[in-house]
Amino acid sequence: TSFIVEIDSIATPDSGKKTYVILPAKKDMVGGELVFQEYARYLKHVLSAHGYREASDPEQAEIAVMLAYGISAGSMGSGTQLHRDAWGNVTGASTENITGYARLIIIRAYDYKKYKESKAEVQLWQTTIESNGSSGDLRRVRVFPVLIAASQPYIGTNTGKKVMVTLSEDDSRVITIKAANISQ
Repeated sequence: TSFIVEIDSIATPDSGKKTYVILPAKKDMVGGELVFQEYARYLKHVLSAHGYREASDPEQAEIAVMLAYGISAGSMGSGTQLHRDAWGNVTGASTENITGYARLIIIRAYDYKKYKESKAEVQLWQTTIESNGSSGDLRRVRVFPVLIAASQPYIGTNTGKKVMVTLSEDDSRVITIKAANISQ
C-alpha cells in the first residue's frame, strides 16, 4: 500500500535550542495515554535525527514540542476499479463505494523557557502532515509511522510550500521508524 503524504513546515531561523519535552497539544489529551506515548516515541526518533535531545528533566527543556493528531469520521464516495488479465489488458470494470478518511498530525515547537518565565508563546516551528486514505485507524495499519517517516526530512525546517511524498508501509524509512519505537 502506498501513501501520499503532504508536509508543510515553517520555522524561524535556528534558535540553537535542541533540548525538548513532548507534550499533548490538546487540553483533553493526556500525556500518559498509551496511544500518545506510542506516537511520541515515533516523534522522538525523528527529532533525534535532527540533533534534538530529550530533556532528562522536563523542567530543563528549552523547547516544548506539542503533538496533535486526528482522523476524520470518514466520507463516502465511489471509485472505479479496472479488472485486468495477466497481460495487463482491461477486461472489465466495477464501481464500488469507498469510505475515505483524512489523517492529520500537527507538531509545533515553542520556546519552553520563555513560556515558563512569562507565559509568552513564542513559536519556533510547525510541521503539518496530512494524508487521505481508506483506513480510519491511525494504529491498525500503522499509518502514523508512515506519516512520521515521510515528514522526517522536513520536521522543524521551512519547506516554503507543501511537499508531497509517496511511500509504502515497507519502505526502509518506515521500517526504521517502527524498529526505533520497538527498541525504546
